[in-house]
Amino acid sequence: MTVYRFGDFELDPSQRRLSRGEAAVRIGARAFDVLTCLVANAGTVVTKEEIIRTVWPTTHVDDASLRVHMVALRKAILDTEPNYCIESIPGLGYKFAKPVSKLADAYSNLTPKSRHALPGVVVRLIGRAAFIAQSVELMNSMRLMTITGPGGIGKTSAAIEIARALGDDFDQILFLDLAALSDGQLIETHLATVLGLSVFSSDPMPGIVQAIGDTPLLLVFDNCEHIIDSCAAVIDRLLRLTPNAAVIATSREPLRIASEKVRHLPSLDVPQVGSIPESCAEFSALELFNERLVFASGHNGLSDKDDLLIAAEIVRRLDGNPLAIELAASRVAGLGLQNTASSLSNPLNTLWRGRRTAPPRQQTLKATLEWSYNLLSEGEQVLLNHLSAFAGPFTSQAAKSVAPDFLMAEELEDSLADLRAKSLVSTSRADGRLRLLEMTRAFARKQLDASEYAESCGLSHARWVNAALAQAKTDWRDLEKLDWMQTHADLIHDIRAALDWCFERDQRKLYLEISAASHLLWTQLGLMNEELRFVEQAVSLIEKTNDVDPLIESQLRSSLGLVLFHVRGLRADEQAIRQFETAAEIAESVNDQLEIVRAHSGRCAIITTHGKYSEAAEIALMLETKFGKSASGASSRILAMNTHFLGEHERTNNLCRLAVEGAKAPIGRTLTSGAGYDQKTVALMLMAKTAWIQGYSQRAMALSDEAIAEVLNLDDAISACLAIYVSAFPIYFGLGEFQTARHHLDLLRELSTKHSMLRSQLWVEVFELLFAEANATTHQFEAAFVGDTNGARVETILALAGERAGEKLLNWALTANAGWCRPELTRVKGDLLRHTDVMGAREFYRQAIAASKEQKSPLWHLRAANSMVQSYQDSERSTAKHLIEAALESFRETPPRPEYETAELLMNS
Repeated sequence: MTVYRFGDFELDPSQRRLSRGEAAVRIGARAFDVLTCLVANAGTVVTKEEIIRTVWPTTHVDDASLRVHMVALRKAILDTEPNYCIESIPGLGYKFAKPVSKLADAYSNLTPKSRHALPGVVVRLIGRAAFIAQSVELMNSMRLMTITGPGGIGKTSAAIEIARALGDDFDQILFLDLAALSDGQLIETHLATVLGLSVFSSDPMPGIVQAIGDTPLLLVFDNCEHIIDSCAAVIDRLLRLTPNAAVIATSREPLRIASEKVRHLPSLDVPQVGSIPESCAEFSALELFNERLVFASGHNGLSDKDDLLIAAEIVRRLDGNPLAIELAASRVAGLGLQNTASSLSNPLNTLWRGRRTAPPRQQTLKATLEWSYNLLSEGEQVLLNHLSAFAGPFTSQAAKSVAPDFLMAEELEDSLADLRAKSLVSTSRADGRLRLLEMTRAFARKQLDASEYAESCGLSHARWVNAALAQAKTDWRDLEKLDWMQTHADLIHDIRAALDWCFERDQRKLYLEISAASHLLWTQLGLMNEELRFVEQAVSLIEKTNDVDPLIESQLRSSLGLVLFHVRGLRADEQAIRQFETAAEIAESVNDQLEIVRAHSGRCAIITTHGKYSEAAEIALMLETKFGKSASGASSRILAMNTHFLGEHERTNNLCRLAVEGAKAPIGRTLTSGAGYDQKTVALMLMAKTAWIQGYSQRAMALSDEAIAEVLNLDDAISACLAIYVSAFPIYFGLGEFQTARHHLDLLRELSTKHSMLRSQLWVEVFELLFAEANATTHQFEAAFVGDTNGARVETILALAGERAGEKLLNWALTANAGWCRPELTRVKGDLLRHTDVMGAREFYRQAIAASKEQKSPLWHLRAANSMVQSYQDSERSTAKHLIEAALESFRETPPRPEYETAELLMNS
């Protein structure tokens, strides 16, 4: 795949990676696609329409969408004046103007559609050409094919090659290895993760369906057999809900669902008993044996007639099973050809065919694995058994951590190298990590469970997981998110396995430690809904366990509070607050500053959504007073958010400017939330909102665009939704930029649906009512807040909807702390009275003007003045003029910030 270089940057479309030097660059998925489109056409003008067709092939979007992602793109590649990389060509589109070089073009013969996320097949596929060609032809007229066959027959390799051959027919192809999943309920969550989604609800499918939409998508579900019923249910549901998706599944048995085309992958061709092959090329099983023999031992290949006869006997005894043949070929170097053949009939291997009543497919797999296993040395057997504890990839250092003590370092290294040479341990990826094939792992796991080492190995594995999580926590402070995820994301499979083992063995202390330490990884993978089961279980164990580490308990209760907040929404807020309060008390008792701040931050997140801004601000001030600068990040973020909602705009601006200054380091994340957003994100969106309220429209939009660019490049759904509903949508809708507001609403809907974020979906519902085409009634506005608490959502809707929202909601909001928009709400109260009680309405207008002056809000001041003027008679024209002049003067009293270009005044309401 071609890798592009421009300046200090490298762009690898196949890996979806943008890097600068050795560091990965954070960039949103859409911005990445826009950049790829422009770089691939460097030096030529690419029209907006062409970019949109490339990046959004199945979705209708407008220029506003492109503009938002272009801001994110420019930010990611540091594209600033005067020498832009990306030139905007008025009336046409964009041009990538900087020189671009191609570093690699190994796959230049492939079309863009064929460049998909499929694993590489590192060896030549032998004897499968006809099967693949027929399968490709069949897939042109069907949506589901299941490739069946015994273990080791090559189902995965065949599926990958079929999918690769279908590349031109699909916009995207995704590969899901289900081998590491022990619970069928995790399939949808795993699919959501592969699609790049975070999942915060018990049913990820709506988000998956939203993400796929009408896109022509091919999904390869690999290794379905151990969770076959769940796979069948998920695939059946997926195909019914997505019109253009197709599936290739691999399994040892059919899924048995509608429209399934089952294709049994046969064994390789073997010579008949008594036949004398002239060459290896006559039979695919012999051809494979010969090729692997050359690779494994440096042998010149089989040509002697006697050798061909022996090899024919070997492949016949192995029933043409590719994995068994590869293993046999790897043994020839040590045993010789004749001894390898003789070992197949060794009395020690009399059970190689297993139970007579077992299906042939199981007998073949059992023969393959038992035969290979019995040829290992005792040390190799013990090590292979212990390696089966790993559910995902592992390093050689990790292997040492679970190996028994009697295996000395040198013997362990030799045994590991031998296991790799014998194809029992494979290299998982380019970074050299190792893994066991699922069939090998399952076989070795049975040997381990039956041995005296089962308990000690399980304990060692759980301790290794705990240590790996500690390293992940350390790396979180030092690595960019993309690098961190590539390094640690696969650990989640072993976390599940370790937690299940600890719970079954009543290893409570270790269970609690792993549960507490794993919160960051669950959160970053978007798997809070799955984490909920473990963390609830952990807190339940705490209440039944004596002598629990108070720090661990505090961490777990804060994690539970945060997960409840995001996964279960409003109905769990009281429970979440109790967890945060308990966590804070425990952290206070051991004087752990990080956990004290974390617990109070979580509590503030909830009470802020309930409109308790003063209470949250007091907590932030308490943290700053107690811990000083070391707590300034969290306290400033909490304080800035709540001073904004209280209407203290100048104080909010000052806090935000300090936050932006303090966030200039390359890594700006915080461990206190685990949500991924940092000081700068919150600061930018609040500065944008304040600029709008103060009447500086251009500055407000520029800051809002920058905030959205930050969160899109951060690729964190929670952050993006927060920035949209708190800042971007209200600003653009309030400025009358309805097309751009609609774009932000669509983005909010997409993210909240894909990631099953209940709170954000509530914002989507009420924002939709604001548009004229919704023709929403007062009753509909009121119904949208049934069961809710008074807070920013109702305040925002009232500030944007005005009289349409009705007097009931207005009075409700005015009884609370709606400081940031109180002048506007008071004005709306006057508007509701104007036609029935002019003098009463004017009193509310006067209150609105006074409140706007007090909080220095020129926008609210001008709107209240305009409403007051509309209540005047012609004889009061002079008074009206003075009132408007005073309102306009308030804009001049609030100068624009020098760090952004001078904004135009919003001169009307």
